[in-house]
Amino acid sequence: MSPVTEAAAEAAIGAACRELHLPTVRSEAGPLADAALRERLSHRGYLAEVLSAEVDQRGERRRIRR
Repeated sequence: MSPVTEAAAEAAIGAACRELHLPTVRSEAGPLADAALRERLSHRGYLAEVLSAEVDQRGERRRIRR
């Protein structure tokens, strides 16, 4: 892998999240990445947090629709 600038990484994350229909990951990736740095989370820890946020938000939207 080659190094990627922060701006390029954010653009790639946004594009991938739109394509994969992951709105919560798209909106929370940046803030959770900042928190992960502060809390010294591993890459896997950060990924777990981002995916948990997506799952939680989908569950909430599902409950609201019912």
